Amino acid sequence: MQGRWSPTGPKSVGGPRTFIPEWRGLPVDLTGDAELDRETRERRREYVGEWESLLRAARSELDSTTVQVLVRQALAVIDDLGRMPHVLSRPAFSIEVTATAMAVLNAGPLDKK
Repeated sequence: MQGRWSPTGPKSVGGPRTFIPEWRGLPVDLTGDAELDRETRERRREYVGEWESLLRAARSELDSTTVQVLVRQALAVIDDLGRMPHVLSRPAFSIEVTATAMAVLNAGPLDKK
């Protein structure tokens, strides 16, 4: 699948906002300031690392890969739901997003078939 970048997100023959595996390794200029972009990526790694440490402490039975996957899934859910105005405006949004993220983090170990 050959894709290209546009200001509104990834594009491909399959339609708008399609994930493109070829993104890995492409330079992404978020701000136009290389130092700020480096700092942003570093803080993101630290933030994700903190979540991973907390999950490892709570669920010591999980291997490192499973911890990484569950944390990234939970953060993706939180991020996605927080970008949906019709969901974000729900009176119980914080309770619902917390319950959803906790369901992801409490999922069983991944099937390794």
